[in-house]
Amino acid sequence: MADQVTCHAWNADRTLLAVCPNNNEVLIFQKPSQPEETWTKLYTLKEHDALVTEIAWAPKTNRIITTSQDRNAYVWSFEGDVWKPMLVILRISAAATSVKWCADERKFAVGSGAKVLAVCNHDEANNFWVSKQMKQFTSTVSSVAWDPTSSVIIATACTDYKCRIFSAYMKGVDGKNVETRWGKDPKFGTLFLEVASLGWVRDVAFDATGTTLAFASQNSTIGFVDGASHPFFELPSRSPNPAPSSTPYPSIPHSPPATHAAAPPGGFSPLAPVCKHTGLSVRAPMPQSPRAATPPSRSCASQKCRSPKSSSFRMAPWWVWATTTTRFSLGALALGGPGWAS
Repeated sequence: MADQVTCHAWNADRTLLAVCPNNNEVLIFQKPSQPEETWTKLYTLKEHDALVTEIAWAPKTNRIITTSQDRNAYVWSFEGDVWKPMLVILRISAAATSVKWCADERKFAVGSGAKVLAVCNHDEANNFWVSKQMKQFTSTVSSVAWDPTSSVIIATACTDYKCRIFSAYMKGVDGKNVETRWGKDPKFGTLFLEVASLGWVRDVAFDATGTTLAFASQNSTIGFVDGASHPFFELPSRSPNPAPSSTPYPSIPHSPPATHAAAPPGGFSPLAPVCKHTGLSVRAPMPQSPRAATPPSRSCASQKCRSPKSSSFRMAPWWVWATTTTRFSLGALALGGPGWAS
């Protein structure tokens, strides 16, 4: 396999791993029962004509979505002992950059370099996947994230320096009288919230409750938005006075309870901001240092911690883990899975 892995995705029970070895293929490996044993390659998914950019593996339906620079997406279904692809009608004019399933797995969203977001669903009558587009962007949609408690609310990261939250409500798919924290049956494409950043927004993620949104920017900062009252604050970069060449956070995936994530050796070294006044993480999603005397039970109340430019933060190293129930891991890749120490 190539030295570089472009993207990866686990199946529901973390026994299978799909990876793109920096080409137009997706390889599916079986995780060995012991760390010292060899991974077994089971399947190779070949359908794309260019680099695969993202993989999303649905935990309930066991379907895999792959997107590519060839402007296509395929939904793969496991039938018998074969993965069978079905082309998605995206109607985009540039590379597909990202993809995510919604909570009930009846829809998924594809970001693209065509300045559009394609929200896709299965057309039962014709038995193929169709898309409906949002076009409120002025640059590449680099990442998408669904509210884990709703199949209607979606967030986007964009290289136009904006993070946004939209409605992806489809009456024919979601039904009527769908309640969200933003109202009932919100019209498709309704823009609920737009937050400006000081750099390209690279990635975006909701916490497990859907109430906090985090996004990583090219300027080495992490932004947080409270979904209930919508206040926004930004955590400082890796150093007090970062140079223009400071390494940005490439991703900010949510880490569910009882999971671990680790920066790959020789790769990124994410740092966890912790308030030096109280020893608490600034908000629950950020990892908490075990050296702090006070357990992470609430947000920091110090007024000095309210300003993004405050110097009241100390940095905990990337190998420190949190014990809070809601966390984010920055730029992390874990190849462990259940029962392994990542």
